[in-house]
Amino acid sequence: MGDFNSAVDYFNKSIAIKERLNDNIGLNATLLNLGQAQLYNTDYDDALNVFKRSLKISQSFNDDYVSSERLKSIGITHFSLANYDSAAFYFKIADSIYSEYPVLRLTTLSWLAITNIKKGLKNFKDQIKSKNEKIEDKPLKKASKVNSKKTKKSKKKI
Repeated sequence: MGDFNSAVDYFNKSIAIKERLNDNIGLNATLLNLGQAQLYNTDYDDALNVFKRSLKISQSFNDDYVSSERLKSIGITHFSLANYDSAAFYFKIADSIYSEYPVLRLTTLSWLAITNIKKGLKNFKDQIKSKNEKIEDKPLKKASKVNSKKTKKSKKKI
């Protein structure tokens, strides 16, 4: 593994230089690299902000390929945060742009498929958990009713 903290520092210095030079192409490439370093460093919120900034720049170039790569990066970041609905949203947009690039489209469709599987598993686990909680609550309610009836009967005897 690399030293991502040092990489982030260097990318930030590079961004300052690119901004001073009005080098939007270089700035966009550096932002993508910075976002990827932050993603691998699990700085997800920072990565999302950087990828979104990079997407805006990409869209100003009218370069669908570059924009779709940024959309996919945003989707991967949401996936890493277990925000599966947001991840699927960005993967679908990237896929619609990738229609001209069949090989690249496969990676986005793979991410989308994995996202849907994860989302399904999460929903399944949530349903199981909910059912288990309901099952666990029932004996407690019955036991408390039985105890309250016994208490009432014992009070009558006294």
